[in-house]
Amino acid sequence: MEDADAFAEHKVHEHELTLAEVLKMIPRLVEVAVAWEGADRGEKAETLAALGIDYWAAAGNLAQFKAQMPGCARIFDKLTTMEGCGLIGTPSWDRRLGPGLVEMFTRKVDAFFARAHPEQGATCTISHGDLRGDNLFFCNRADYPDGWLCIDFQQMFRGPVPSDLAYLMGSGSVLPEVYAGDGLQTVLHAFYDAFMARTQLYKDYTFDQFTEEYAVMTAVLFTYYASMGAAYYQAGAYENAMGMHIELGGKGAVEADLSPEDVRKRMWWTKAFANFRANFRTFDQYALLQRLPENLEGLGPWTELPPHLA
Repeated sequence: MEDADAFAEHKVHEHELTLAEVLKMIPRLVEVAVAWEGADRGEKAETLAALGIDYWAAAGNLAQFKAQMPGCARIFDKLTTMEGCGLIGTPSWDRRLGPGLVEMFTRKVDAFFARAHPEQGATCTISHGDLRGDNLFFCNRADYPDGWLCIDFQQMFRGPVPSDLAYLMGSGSVLPEVYAGDGLQTVLHAFYDAFMARTQLYKDYTFDQFTEEYAVMTAVLFTYYASMGAAYYQAGAYENAMGMHIELGGKGAVEADLSPEDVRKRMWWTKAFANFRANFRTFDQYALLQRLPENLEGLGPWTELPPHLA
């Protein structure tokens, strides 16, 4: 990262990507998607399997999140009901989307992501796994002709064709007018048209299927927040610590009490929460979750609300 900082602009979360910047990324995103299309079969599948790069929707991958999600689901849900909360925005999630979204998602996460598995007819390619602002750099160097580069490939997985695009557009890294409304449609059509002009394997891929796969994969970072984020929710609620304690600690903490690092985390959390809510609403995911079956096997223990939040 230090090398990239010397010649490129780090697209940190403080400054979300514009529509023009997202469109600038699409040609290379499409190139990678095409290069690894059909990663569920043949040589590509063997290569990625040998590297330990599994399907996002594989039971083994989802199991690690299911073990953690009950540890914060009810606290996360409580946070999303807090009217006037700076992190959550207005109106609260229970009013905008419906009550208990995080716990319902936790109980149905297998069925939610099943549509992203090739066994269910999904397309398949490789995904960076964490393509967001803090991992992106824009530059004009000749050895980066696309004008951008990325770092941090530790969370790579195999997923549907729009996986990288969906993650980027669902990570609080792009402006609201890009991840919703006309901006969203511009981006979706730009990617889809470019992919269809180059694909050799998915020539019958419809825009409807592409959009559905995109919608599913916008929830990948939400899954991280609802699982690996358990430490933050629990610390806020039970230990009055780690940035979430302003809303969850019940002891009157304000942002002025926080370290610069915690203030920066909350800045990104605020943008990500707004992005999550927009995605769930745009694709009517709450209603979808209501229709899906539960699978409680493999869920970790539930963490209940402390008395001051109950």
